[in-house]
Amino acid sequence: MVAAAGIQASAAADRLASIDALGLAVDGWKHRPRAEGVAMATRRTAIAGIVGVLMLPFGFGAVIAGLVALLGGLLSSDDGPATCDGEVMRPTDWCNVVRDGRGELVSYEGMVRRKESSPRDGLIIGGTFLAGGTVLLLGGRSLLRRDQP
Repeated sequence: MVAAAGIQASAAADRLASIDALGLAVDGWKHRPRAEGVAMATRRTAIAGIVGVLMLPFGFGAVIAGLVALLGGLLSSDDGPATCDGEVMRPTDWCNVVRDGRGELVSYEGMVRRKESSPRDGLIIGGTFLAGGTVLLLGGRSLLRRDQP
C-alpha cells in the first residue's frame, strides 16, 4: 500500500514537472503562463509603490495636524470668564457668532459650554489625526519596502 502511494505521488510530481516545463505555473486552480504571472506581479509591485509614495505625504500632514490640534487642546484653558470679541461677558449678555456666513446669537451659558469643550475637542481631533497619520506612515513605509527587491 505504501509503495502504491509513493508511485502515485511520483506520477503527480512528474505531471507538475511537465506542466512547469511547458512554461505554465500553477496558481491555485488556474494555470497561467509564467510570463503573465511575472507581469501581474510587476504591476502589483508598481501599484504598491505608487500607493506607498502617496501615503507618506498624507501621513506626514495628518501627524502634523494632529500634533497641532493636540497642543491646542492641551494648552487651551477653560479658566476665566466667557468672552465675546475679546470682551468679558455677563450672564445676561448675548454674543453674535458668525459661522459659514451666517450670524448666530449665543447666550452666556452657550459661550461657557463652548469654552469648556474646546480642550476636549482638541484632544479628540488631535489624537484621531495623529493615529491616522501614524497608520498612513507605517503603511506607506511597508509598501515602499515591498516595492524594493
